[in-house]
Amino acid sequence: MVGILTLKKDIIWTALDSTEFKEGQKIAKDIVTNDYAYESLTEEQKSNFDGSNAGEVWASGNMSVIWDGTWALTAFEENLDFDYDFIGIPGGRTVVANDYMGISKNTKHPKEAYIFSKWMSFGKEGYLKRIDIAAEKGKVLNGVPVTTDQDVLDAYFELQDLPGVRSAFDNLDNAIIEPVKAVPGYVQSRWEAPTGVSISEQPNANIHSLLEASIKGEIKLEDYLSQINNLANAKYEEAKKAIE
Repeated sequence: MVGILTLKKDIIWTALDSTEFKEGQKIAKDIVTNDYAYESLTEEQKSNFDGSNAGEVWASGNMSVIWDGTWALTAFEENLDFDYDFIGIPGGRTVVANDYMGISKNTKHPKEAYIFSKWMSFGKEGYLKRIDIAAEKGKVLNGVPVTTDQDVLDAYFELQDLPGVRSAFDNLDNAIIEPVKAVPGYVQSRWEAPTGVSISEQPNANIHSLLEASIKGEIKLEDYLSQINNLANAKYEEAKKAIE
């Protein structure tokens, strides 16, 4: 579950009381309470499948859909014996997770490290070399190129021919950027901020526990939406001010 994020100039706010978020919670609750998800099954029900977790059950061919990213393509290519595709999330959209490269402050060659990082990540020559190595070794590149250079894209999709990945790349303008690494205070706003609400054995449940309890049918989220929406936005403002 990801809160709806709206960007307007330099203002970002969550809309946990929006129609879209309510609908998303409703769909999640339907999946969980009807036992459409592996994790919602009882231990006895889980024992009927091959595997000790959702990933293993999916790999054994006993589950139709699993949530994962392009970083898993290497393992899929090496271990699966059935055809699969990348389908994105409902509505034809894709969640983009940004990864970053870092240079140690202890390096003796920071300039060279920076140049090499650029060369290997979004530099044309460097990325084409990565593709050449992957093709030579029979490996899968587990991420899409960070470039719009047509030569790189043609070479990449010749190597990585999974139709869904190409469709997701072509539709990047409609993608959703994973906010956890970029939005100030998101970890607090989405997971860790205490709500003051008592749930089961938690006298002061955090936002994550509240949302989880709602999709399990243990509480009515409508009773708390305004409260957690204000709390989430307050945590964003606190983190934003701390950065400034």
